[in-house]
Amino acid sequence: MRTAEDKIAYARQFYNSAVQSYHTALESFPGNIVSGLGGAHARREYFEAPDVAQDAVQVRFA
Repeated sequence: MRTAEDKIAYARQFYNSAVQSYHTALESFPGNIVSGLGGAHARREYFEAPDVAQDAVQVRFA
């Protein structure tokens, strides 16, 4: 059974892989020419989780 943390880690890895592929396409021929003409030359940031975890959520059942 996959936990929520596993799903989040997988999604983060998938996103960062897509960003890496995007950067590679921007820097490779003919992508660099096409992206320059189309204005899609902006680099994207990788997702990084903060080092400090937020406070745990308190759940109460009445």
